[in-house]
Amino acid sequence: MVIEILTESAALEGLVSRLKSTGMEFVTGLLIGVSLGADKHAICEVIPTPAPPAGLRVIGPLWVGQHAKFVRKFLVGGCSVIGVCAYGTADALKSRTQQTRDSALACNISNSFLVLHIDSATGKASGFVAADPQA
Repeated sequence: MVIEILTESAALEGLVSRLKSTGMEFVTGLLIGVSLGADKHAICEVIPTPAPPAGLRVIGPLWVGQHAKFVRKFLVGGCSVIGVCAYGTADALKSRTQQTRDSALACNISNSFLVLHIDSATGKASGFVAADPQA
């Protein structure tokens, strides 16, 4: 199934440059926007998940889920957390696909959610809709 992701190209380019400036190999974030159907999504913003509190060493699915819970409280009507974003090299994205899916499940978005991968080397983005295997 082909999905359509709507966003401003300038916003996506700005996001890529912000993420590149972090110097991190892999960054996870939340996709904020509106789902316009099963195969069409409008992304307003991508919010990188901040470093976890002192007790946690890595940004894992549980911390991403907590981040989504906090962000949801501040969103205006109509916007919601519609998925997760993963930024990194092709190898990092490939090796952490399951972690990214687990992060989206921890966000408790819905039975299906958008996953956006951004390759740090090329700046190209690709997305897919993943379904909760429990649904």
